[in-house]
Amino acid sequence: MVSSFATYLAAGAIGAVSGAIGFAVLTICKKITNKEINPVVRMGVLVGFVVVGMMIHRQVVVPAIQDYELRSALKENRLFSAFQQYYPVEFESFTTHLKKAYTSGESIDAARAEAFTAGQALALKHASAASDDAIVQLFRTQIEVARELGKTAPGICFASITGKLPNSADFQKAQAAIMDSNNPLKAKAEDAMIDVLRSSATDPQKPGTREQVIATVTPLVQAMAQKYGNKLRILQGVSPSSVGVDDATACDIMADFYGRVTTLAPEKAGTVLRGMSAMAGR
Repeated sequence: MVSSFATYLAAGAIGAVSGAIGFAVLTICKKITNKEINPVVRMGVLVGFVVVGMMIHRQVVVPAIQDYELRSALKENRLFSAFQQYYPVEFESFTTHLKKAYTSGESIDAARAEAFTAGQALALKHASAASDDAIVQLFRTQIEVARELGKTAPGICFASITGKLPNSADFQKAQAAIMDSNNPLKAKAEDAMIDVLRSSATDPQKPGTREQVIATVTPLVQAMAQKYGNKLRILQGVSPSSVGVDDATACDIMADFYGRVTTLAPEKAGTVLRGMSAMAGR
């Protein structure tokens, strides 16, 4: 929602100018006809010009100011800039969506948060082509972010790690804490996402095959089975609730699994994580 001083100043200026134009028109008419203008007519003309001026303000000036405010606010965002640089087509689509949301009432802070979420989703989408270092760091950071989000509601942790970003009040509240400029996790997460965007766009790597992924993660899952047993079925996409796994445990299992994968040799971890991302349709 636009509430800046510039908007109000523009509204006042246009109203004043419109009124002045209306007054000038009445003056010219008086000189031409050499007659006094009926007071009712005079007031109607002045009001008419002011109304037209305000319509121009609403339909032209406000959208222009909103666009300027939105772009100025996001211009400082490194992730948003990388989004634009490496994936311009998707960037334009996102910008159109964000602009509509902002002009319909979203705040600048909400716009920043949505840009961060969009960057996160885009990074996950293109992770299957990222470099070894980039994708490993992305998943490590993803676990940290998910853990932080889970402090508000454990279910958000599981959803975040699996790439199913929720659109709930709890998620927005948790994300707001991460979006705080004083939170070092924000910069860390942005760095990881930017590296994925950059590497996947400039030097795309091949994802691991299904066979490579299975061969690598099987020993890891077997080791985890001693601790979690049948609960590991959630790694196969089974809903946690269907196998009696609470939100906190689901978060622990996912974080444990990806943590083990990211501690493998970089080349092996990168190949597996790209393969898993590709298999998940990211």
